[in-house]
Amino acid sequence: MECPHCHFKNQRGNKFCIKCGTKLPVKKDPVSETESFFGFFKQSLLHPLAMKLPTQPKFGYISLLIYLVMAWLTVASFGKKITDVFANFKSAFGTTATTSPLIGQFIIGISIFVLVILISDWFLGWAAINVMMNHRVKLGVYTIQYARFLNVGSCLFLLSIILTFICPLNVMYIGLAAFSIACVVSTFALADVILTAENQGSLDSFYILILVYVLVLIIGSFTIQAVVGHVISSLTNLAQFIQG
Repeated sequence: MECPHCHFKNQRGNKFCIKCGTKLPVKKDPVSETESFFGFFKQSLLHPLAMKLPTQPKFGYISLLIYLVMAWLTVASFGKKITDVFANFKSAFGTTATTSPLIGQFIIGISIFVLVILISDWFLGWAAINVMMNHRVKLGVYTIQYARFLNVGSCLFLLSIILTFICPLNVMYIGLAAFSIACVVSTFALADVILTAENQGSLDSFYILILVYVLVLIIGSFTIQAVVGHVISSLTNLAQFIQG
């Protein structure tokens, strides 16, 4: 500790300078930047792999919730864009009244499908670590490690929404690309938490990760069939009717 008066180097913990007797300033230990949600969010964007994880599990749940909400809003923005396009062709086809409800049902179904996939990635990863890897970890602690990557995905979802509204339909694939990358972030987070977790089970972590991916795909297949299967069939019949 350097004395502000005579600049003598005192030992750490001294309250007064041993040379001139000046009272030394008290330095408090700085609070880790990640102990606030804004700091956690900022660090997860700058250094998601190297960042110091916070001790408050709620930050992970908040990031997960934001990620899911942004995913839903992105799908909704795609639906709004497609609905507007159909509305512009009302005079040409005269089918807006028929197609709008179908498009709405289709978008709702896709939203449910995306949310189910993303939630499955998160929850099945935790279940695999606890059951298949025999490593007991609390859901909150696991979510912090998982969600540090999701903040990047949330920003990509926001970018996708902006691109969807400012880009014409023929280049809407740019927004879809940003949406796809944002969804892949969840897959990367799942891979990181499983491959870096302590594995006390008999099966290698890599194969456990593959099994989780397979389970997510199975859940996704049943979900897509349940929520949008009949809508896809209706849209296909409608498209054939318009073309024919």
